[in-house]
Amino acid sequence: MLPLTPPSPEKLVVLGVLQNEWFKDPERIRQALAHSSNPKTFRRRLITYALFAGCRTGRILKKFLGEDWCEEIIWENASPQFGGISSCTFPADKKHLYNLMQEVRPNVVIAFGMTACGAFAQTNFGGLYRVFEAPHPCARDPEKVARELTRVRRELDTMKHVQEVSARLSR
Repeated sequence: MLPLTPPSPEKLVVLGVLQNEWFKDPERIRQALAHSSNPKTFRRRLITYALFAGCRTGRILKKFLGEDWCEEIIWENASPQFGGISSCTFPADKKHLYNLMQEVRPNVVIAFGMTACGAFAQTNFGGLYRVFEAPHPCARDPEKVARELTRVRRELDTMKHVQEVSARLSR
């Protein structure tokens, strides 16, 4: 793989990576993607919509990261595949992640759960960004989820504040 293009230092771009998506009718979603004029944009909007349309994962993310961060974060999955039940799992796809990193050029990646965390631990991508590892929001230890997501939010708030101050000072 070619080296990634570095992220822009002027804007804080945060990428949230979960494991994979699931839908009750995955074939219908595949057909919609196939007929979309811009499958990447459609897919990303679909992921964000499905995540925050009331599912448990989205509710927990909003509770601990806050609405503002949930709207600002670019949401994706470690695998481009999706299944038909919530327990379906797919391994991380390194080519998908490389293309995602090249397209989004994040300063920060939040890897949620073992699949996403493992993928970013194995794939350095040139070390151009900071990775926060966090449990999946629906992990079995809710106290750890609360503690880790609160830590991530504080780190993001600090990074955003530092960036805003730096921007004001450089004017």
